[in-house]
Amino acid sequence: MTLPETFLIVVPVLPAVAAAAIAVARPAGERASRWAVRTASAAFAAAVVVAILVAVGDPVAAVVEGADGDAVVGLHASRVTALLGLLTTGVGLVVQSFAGRNLQGDLFAPRFFVLASLLTAATTSVAFAATLGLLCASWIVAGLSLAALVTHRATWQPARRSSRRTLRSLWVGDGALLAATLLTVVAAGDIDLRSPAEGAAALADASVPVLGGNLLAVVAVLLTIAGISRSALVPVHQWLPSTIAAPTPVSALLHAGVVNGAGMLLIRLAPVFGSSALATHVAFAAGALTACYATTVMLVRCDVKGNLAWSTAGQMGFMTVQVATGALPAALLHIVGHGMFKAALFLGAGGSVTAHHRHHQRPAPYVVAGSVRLGVALLVPAAALWAAYQVFHPHLSTAAGVLVTVFAWATAALGAVPARPRRRDGGLGCRRRGVRLHRWAHRGGDLRR
Repeated sequence: MTLPETFLIVVPVLPAVAAAAIAVARPAGERASRWAVRTASAAFAAAVVVAILVAVGDPVAAVVEGADGDAVVGLHASRVTALLGLLTTGVGLVVQSFAGRNLQGDLFAPRFFVLASLLTAATTSVAFAATLGLLCASWIVAGLSLAALVTHRATWQPARRSSRRTLRSLWVGDGALLAATLLTVVAAGDIDLRSPAEGAAALADASVPVLGGNLLAVVAVLLTIAGISRSALVPVHQWLPSTIAAPTPVSALLHAGVVNGAGMLLIRLAPVFGSSALATHVAFAAGALTACYATTVMLVRCDVKGNLAWSTAGQMGFMTVQVATGALPAALLHIVGHGMFKAALFLGAGGSVTAHHRHHQRPAPYVVAGSVRLGVALLVPAAALWAAYQVFHPHLSTAAGVLVTVFAWATAALGAVPARPRRRDGGLGCRRRGVRLHRWAHRGGDLRR
């Protein structure tokens, strides 16, 4: 095994090893975070090395070949798949690093890092898979990991409901991809994704009596259904907005090869998908409808995560239209650019919401509450200190006596000042003023005055 092949194998294996280690050892949340982040960093570094090797040289393949020279199982890195591998590992690293701080104190944080590492390994395998069988298996594992991540807050009813909806919707596409894989393997053998055009030609020559000899078109339509389900296109689009019940890192991790799975799948199998006019028309119709509908809904949403989720659905519709029209380079740029940009938006929104919540959970500052009580608070410590000074005066120098008296009096007076909570922005006073303005406006008042 050559050094490039070793680096290629390490990329998806390291996150899987981290998931297994955390699941078996069950470390505390902070320690689990360190394990996940360090292995994700190593996987990303290996992906960078693979991308450089592929960019300056030939594609890298680490496969087990059969007697006919076709791949039985293994990984393959071309310039396209290396770029997708950088997306999956890079976003996975950033999200898990953010989650290490965002989920501090969460009892289920180790479970999150197990599933997040497993999801990163699965999506990276989808990007680098050398055979359709391995791609299908990795695709299904990624879907199951996502459904489990959505139910991170299992005690919350919306999270459980969202997990069930996500699992049902994803299984529509997973079942379609599984059916396409089984039909392909039975009729023409597994497709070697190092040369998918040869697989498309083999499917065109294959004949299945039940399907009337049109196996290639059936497989292409099944691949389209799988992409529609994974990228939350109409009519199975509701699972994506429902995932806002999950923690913010889950919403960001979706963009590491999960919600943009339609592009990854159809680009990698472009010769098979593009050979069927029905498949391209279905993909174009679903993508265009989703782009228009989801963008319209996004414009009227007022919550941050809901707005971003519907925006993602609209973007995935536009990406699928690009694939259906044959603009594969533009679709690839869209996958990578949107994945990094929207993941950053979700993390930024989550950080802002967390900071806002912590600001309003802090104890309110205090102010002085009355001149009479202020006078008592200032005079009582002064009287006590005068009495103490009379007792200890023979043992103190003049300078020491002045310093002790002044600082002790200031400290005692500050601690004895009676106080009450100060109104902050959004407090009771602001709410009352807002109610008065609202009522005034309804009575015909002019707010501009």
